[in-house]
Amino acid sequence: MPALGRQARNPPGRIAAGFGMAAMLAGSGTGVFPMDNFKPHLCAAIPFFGAQLLAMLLFTVAFCPQWSSKPSRPMVVMSGICVLSCAVFLVCPKDSLIRAIHQGSHFDRPPVWWLAIWEWGVILSSWLWAAAAAAMLWQTGKETQPPMGS
Repeated sequence: MPALGRQARNPPGRIAAGFGMAAMLAGSGTGVFPMDNFKPHLCAAIPFFGAQLLAMLLFTVAFCPQWSSKPSRPMVVMSGICVLSCAVFLVCPKDSLIRAIHQGSHFDRPPVWWLAIWEWGVILSSWLWAAAAAAMLWQTGKETQPPMGS
């Protein structure tokens, strides 16, 4: 994240890096507290999705001015996809989630739980975004590094 903030070369990129770090920390909390331990898992997941949305939105704003640079185009596209997936997840109906909170471990999940599908959409788009970010950093690093032996 800090490398992306530096690569953006603007305030939204540096702020996005901070939100990205917060999202990473909160996301690791969801692994510490699996779904079986629902309330702590939710306490870690909610900040993850909020920080992720803000980070991706700010990274989109930060890298849009660099659209003419070919390595940043996939990054901008994936940031936009992440923003959309986070937004859809955050606004989708949560009635079954509220029932799950109140019923605790006795909650019977529906056969198709759209909330979980949208949640995994955010996770998948985040992984693809990370791949696009790594590719952009690798490509721009190759362009700025002097040839070996020079």
